[in-house]
Amino acid sequence: MIDEISQILKMDNYLANMQIEVVEAHQGHVEFRVPLMKNMMRIGDIANGGATMTLLDAAGGMAVFTLVEGSNQVTVNLNTNFIRKIDKGPLKVTADVVRKGRNIVFARMEITDSEGKLCADATGSWYIFGHV
Repeated sequence: MIDEISQILKMDNYLANMQIEVVEAHQGHVEFRVPLMKNMMRIGDIANGGATMTLLDAAGGMAVFTLVEGSNQVTVNLNTNFIRKIDKGPLKVTADVVRKGRNIVFARMEITDSEGKLCADATGSWYIFGHV
């Protein structure tokens, strides 16, 4: 599953530039390690909010993928809490599916910095094309 998710991330023109390493991937769960790169930073040398949300969205989507492999999906909702600034990498990004319905899957995601401090968390939902 790690190889499949790594390949999907490399095929995505936007995510491929983030150098996401898939550390874990199993039924309803993924973990990424991501370097905090200059192109992810905003003024003040902290991570850009859009880059933060992108990582949370990608992790949630890939956690969903572990349950519905081969089905296409799109994000329906992503609710993010920015808890503290992100300025120490590499980052740990985790996602867990919390409920799978017929066509909607819900997940919870977190980003921690290199010191293990929670920096952002999110919940999201994904629509699955076709029945799962």
